[in-house]
Amino acid sequence: MPYDRRRPRLWQFDYLHLRPLVLDLEQRLPDALRGARFRLDLGCGDSPYRDLLEGGGPRGWVIRVDAWTGPHPDVVARAEELPFMTGAFDAVLATQVLQSVEDPGRAAAEMGRVVSSGGRVWASTHGAWPHCSPVPEHRFGEPDLRALFAGLHVREVVPEAGLLAHPFALLNIVVREATRAADRRLGALAWPARPLAAVVFLLSNLTGRLLERLAMRGPLAIFLGALDRSLPLNYLVVAEKP
Repeated sequence: MPYDRRRPRLWQFDYLHLRPLVLDLEQRLPDALRGARFRLDLGCGDSPYRDLLEGGGPRGWVIRVDAWTGPHPDVVARAEELPFMTGAFDAVLATQVLQSVEDPGRAAAEMGRVVSSGGRVWASTHGAWPHCSPVPEHRFGEPDLRALFAGLHVREVVPEAGLLAHPFALLNIVVREATRAADRRLGALAWPARPLAAVVFLLSNLTGRLLERLAMRGPLAIFLGALDRSLPLNYLVVAEKP
């Protein structure tokens, strides 16, 4: 089954992590992008949200930037050293970038520098998402993120996926890594592990979604909602340049 960040499925291991990010971007980008001519996709990877970045009224010009040449970006550059003029872009999108750069403060300052007056920055990053990375990752809370973007007007810091999803997100990662280990050790003989893992992901994600719904409405919503909001998996920062 193909992996899709833009439209995460219940049988993907990171569904609980990606789904709220997709929904939040779908709700916020289209209207805010009206009139935005030049748009920056920073840390683009394979540009899963390009359709959203290109939408919002007349089609804008999207520049894709990444520090890695693999996804064939338009420009190869680090987030801390963007080769663009001050105020060059009307909108900047950086999903899951801040946690992996060497200097998050400098990267946030560069986003603020290249966005034009009245332009917006959308930057998502890990909160408590238990992602395995080959490099050390930065972790943030809401006060940290507001401090990083102190040079901009932070309109909102949106928590995404809460504490109730953590056990299931962690279970999915453990199952994914076990499946990868089986592939490495057993090769073709490990094929039954993949559909079995998909079933585990499906059941785990359904349970996580059920608890999220109970936290939003139901007899225990007041208690579960407060508990759920205490430790988000991710955050989305929405900031505007005065």
